Amino acid sequence: MPAAGAGEFRPIPAWTAMRTVCHGCRGVAHELYTDEAGASRLRSVVVPGDGTVTRVVAADAESGEMMVSQQCQVCSDSETPGWLSGFVPPV
Repeated sequence: MPAAGAGEFRPIPAWTAMRTVCHGCRGVAHELYTDEAGASRLRSVVVPGDGTVTRVVAADAESGEMMVSQQCQVCSDSETPGWLSGFVPPV
């Protein structure tokens, strides 16, 4: 039998309870890291939201743009806004 991590997939029961970030109100940040060659790189990191969606919308000609926030239609009613339950990682 091959060692774990040698191409064999073993589901972990705890994975069924994992959560994933709600894509309706998520944010994206960037993390700086150093790759194997020593070069600095940026990696996108998804940050959980808080159950609200903020958008920039055009206002009238005098005021330009304004920020509008509304409840996320996907997760705002849950006990854990910004997260969705039942995520199972792909094989």
